[in-house]
Amino acid sequence: MLRSKSSMSSLLDLKSHIGVVGVSLDELKYGHRIFRDLVNTGLENIWGVNPKGGEVAGVELLKSVRELPESLDVLICVLPPEITLSMLADITARKPKLIWLQPGAESMELVAAIEGTNIACKHDICFMKEYGIW
Repeated sequence: MLRSKSSMSSLLDLKSHIGVVGVSLDELKYGHRIFRDLVNTGLENIWGVNPKGGEVAGVELLKSVRELPESLDVLICVLPPEITLSMLADITARKPKLIWLQPGAESMELVAAIEGTNIACKHDICFMKEYGIW
């Protein structure tokens, strides 16, 4: 169940620019649930990426990280770490303020690679739980 919008911190306000990489069209997968529930909070600037495209919660998905706007407040990764690592140059080119690796999406190698870009990285905790959405 979603909590009220007022429970979200300043990082996640209604004007935040949020990207989610690894959005699934399968309703049972976390990439789908995370994106859907973020959309349902009323966020005004949210983008999801799935290489096949599609739509989740009424929002058209982008097919590439390269299609994301620059300077996102946070980019949430819900992919195996080796896939995110292979996309890291494209991800960092979007200049997110923070890359959030969902549980299971992190590895020591990926975290070290992100830290080498001078972009903040958060991992080992679920974004949705941290911000009171789940």
